[in-house]
Amino acid sequence: MIDSRQLDAFTDDYLSKLGSPVSPRYLAGPGDPRHITHALYAAGWTVHSDPLHPVIRMKSPDREHELVFKPSPHHFHGWWKVHSTLGDNWYASFSGDAPVEIIAGLTDALVRPTPDSASDDVAGILAEQGWKHTADGDGGHRVVSPDRTTVAERRVSPSMGLCGWEVEAARNRGPYGPEGFLWRVALDSRAPGHVLNAIATALCDPAPVLRPRFEIDEGPHLHVGREVGIGTRIVTAHRQLLATASVQLQHLPAGDISPQWAYQLRELNRALDRLDELRREHAEVREAHRVTPVSPEKFVDSVAERNEEAWGYLDTWATAGHTLLDIHAAAHKAPARWIPVPAPAPAPARPAGRR
Repeated sequence: MIDSRQLDAFTDDYLSKLGSPVSPRYLAGPGDPRHITHALYAAGWTVHSDPLHPVIRMKSPDREHELVFKPSPHHFHGWWKVHSTLGDNWYASFSGDAPVEIIAGLTDALVRPTPDSASDDVAGILAEQGWKHTADGDGGHRVVSPDRTTVAERRVSPSMGLCGWEVEAARNRGPYGPEGFLWRVALDSRAPGHVLNAIATALCDPAPVLRPRFEIDEGPHLHVGREVGIGTRIVTAHRQLLATASVQLQHLPAGDISPQWAYQLRELNRALDRLDELRREHAEVREAHRVTPVSPEKFVDSVAERNEEAWGYLDTWATAGHTLLDIHAAAHKAPARWIPVPAPAPAPARPAGRR
């Protein structure tokens, strides 16, 4: 599980930052790699690399899948690589600036229960979201985003036959092709259909993603929303996860419910409430320090006190957060039924004070 030091470092990175929701997500920029690595680690994946080296290597609990994150000076190289070590031995490669939410479409599919069967429907999924789909007579497909910046293509090679899907995004599309290359994805032709479909779903998801203020590349096709406190948004997102898990738990068959789930959800809610209080209290301390500065030592002491109290609540999420995944997995395995999902909480008001 993620330990308190890792969660505290993540919290410190974002607690006081301002950022904006941006869309479409395929133009959002790379985001934080921990969006992927923390989720896999919480799902039981293990790290098989030197913690003091920038390369990260992780393996699934059944050793069937491996993820490698290897930064390079060249952002168009494959920083992220996922491959299967059994069966068809398929692979996927994402360049350095690929948005983590799109990569997470793949990795999330690997931690969810595998469907009995799922055929490749990448073109259909994208077309449903307004992407323009054309097909040739040989089995090739080309699907272009509504703003013409991103293309998903599956070619047919005279020598190799049907190739895997490739996705390429650019800042703009000019009359002669891409202008301002952003990122690229290469997917093996042997990749399972449910994995390909999950990536396509993440690629065309219209929901905005959050990016810190100075990490937004404001291209001509990127929509940037109102600036908000990122810490507030993180708390809101976690509350939505808890609300969804609570509703799923109410609709699961009694035999599928673990006796400790209800208690763990209550503890997660209590910890999140207290973390939110600490966040607001610290924001007030920072604002008071700005108006009437105190000695640096006193301010550092106040931060240390906040961190010390927060560690216990962060540890609750590190040790019991897997309950959300367990409930979600049980809901997917349960007989099909309509389960209402709580509507997302409204976006918080813009924080007061100096920007």
